[in-house]
Amino acid sequence: GGHVFIDRVKKKNKTSTGARNLYAKSNESLQEGVPMFFFPQGTRRLGERLPFKDGAFKIAMENKAQVIPISIEIPLTAWNSMYPLQRKDVAQVILTVHKPVESKEFKELEPLKKECFDTIYSVLPDYTKQS
Repeated sequence: GGHVFIDRVKKKNKTSTGARNLYAKSNESLQEGVPMFFFPQGTRRLGERLPFKDGAFKIAMENKAQVIPISIEIPLTAWNSMYPLQRKDVAQVILTVHKPVESKEFKELEPLKKECFDTIYSVLPDYTKQS
C-alpha cells in the first residue's frame, strides 16, 4: 500500500503535500483502487468530540466511494507525558468497524458527515458527560 502524507507546515513550495495537494493525491489514489484511511477530525484530542472536517467526505462523494466508519476507543489513562516511550500497564484499545456507508446515496455533504459522526460516536464513551 501507499500513503498520502499531509505536510502541515505551510511552505512557499507548492509541491509539498499540503491540503490542496492532499485532495488531488487522495482522488488519484482512490481511482487507482487504493483504500484511504482518514481521521475526519483532522487531529485528536482525547475526551473531546471534535467536529468532522469536510475533506474525507468530499473525496468520498467525488469518487462515489464507500465510507467505512471506524471507532477507536482509547482510554484516557492510555496517554501520559512519556507516551509512547514508557508504559508499565497496558490499556485496552477497542476498534469497532461499522457497516459501510454509501456516499453515492447522499446528495449533500452534511448528512453524510452526520451519519458517520453519529455512527462512530455511538459506541464511544462521552467523557464530556462524566464528572
